Amino acid sequence: MYELNEGAVPLDRALTTMLQQYWDSPLARPRPGEYWLSTAPLLGTSQDQVSSTDNPYWEALRWWPLSLLRRGYFATQPGIRELPELEEMRTLLYQAYAYAVPSPADIDWMERILNGRAVADVFAGGGYWAWQLAQKGVNVLATDAAPPRQTYQPVLRMCAGTVITDRALFICWPPGNSSAAYEALRVYEGDLLIYCGEINDGCHGDDAFFAELHYNWRLMSMSPAHVTWDCLSDVLVAFERKQPRRPGNLWGMRR
Repeated sequence: MYELNEGAVPLDRALTTMLQQYWDSPLARPRPGEYWLSTAPLLGTSQDQVSSTDNPYWEALRWWPLSLLRRGYFATQPGIRELPELEEMRTLLYQAYAYAVPSPADIDWMERILNGRAVADVFAGGGYWAWQLAQKGVNVLATDAAPPRQTYQPVLRMCAGTVITDRALFICWPPGNSSAAYEALRVYEGDLLIYCGEINDGCHGDDAFFAELHYNWRLMSMSPAHVTWDCLSDVLVAFERKQPRRPGNLWGMRR
């Protein structure tokens, strides 16, 4: 697990404590001339969720200002100007856990969608999402082109374009303006895709990836309680492959 330094408090507890202390500091109160729309964290609100896994990312996020989160496409409350101090904390959360937030409802939803099937998480990063799924008994193969030195779950060094045949495919926050997500989907031979990220013109995937989704995949379900940052509109959705697969070079794109 990640630590601040050898012998220090584990980073998950340090970040949670940092956010708890935020609410006792002057930063959590309106400054002169500021229109402050929320002085409450997610914890204890109608948007809060209780995790059935060891999920330190979520436990820290429960102390995040509610108005700086989104649930699906909809902001939990109208947005406010984000403080530099919170931006720094969010960067620490990214570095410690993952970019995408796995809410408890997300993990439960993925378990239901997989229904006993194994899954390949091909942009696993530090393996945080894979770790959450493994705690639910899901057989997860976590891979990444450049995994970090420390991971939450074993992560194999493997490019996303490696052929996957006997598992569902999980693509989470693939790099934007890159063909990596498209290549992973193009060579995938299975029939179930779970995708977490923005849809079209966002910061994930490229035109070829979304064209492949449009022509050869059908939306089957969406996680009803996916929580993300207020500056993003990423979703967690499941697709099933259309039959027969449409052949050819979509929009003149390389296949």
